[in-house]
Amino acid sequence: MIQAKRYKSVINPQHVADFADLITHQKAYSGFFIHTGRTGKTSYSNCCENLHIISGDRLIALLSGENVCKNNLRYKVRKEKYRERE
Repeated sequence: MIQAKRYKSVINPQHVADFADLITHQKAYSGFFIHTGRTGKTSYSNCCENLHIISGDRLIALLSGENVCKNNLRYKVRKEKYRERE
C-alpha cells in the first residue's frame, strides 16, 4: 500500500497512525507513507512494523534514481529513457 501526501512543514502524526491502522486491518505486506514534509518523532512512534516513511533527502534520492536504504530494505527507481515521439 502507498500513501503520498504533500506537506509544507511537519506531517500530521494522526495521518501516519491512520495509515498504520489501515495496513494492519488490511493485513498488507508493507506500506509506504511518502511525503514532502518533515517527519517528527511522534509520527515515527505511530508506525507499525511494516510501515516505511519516505521523505526529505530520501525522497529526493529515490526520485533521482539512487539507492535508498533503511531497515535493510532497498528502494530504487529505475531511470528509464524515453524516446521522443515524432
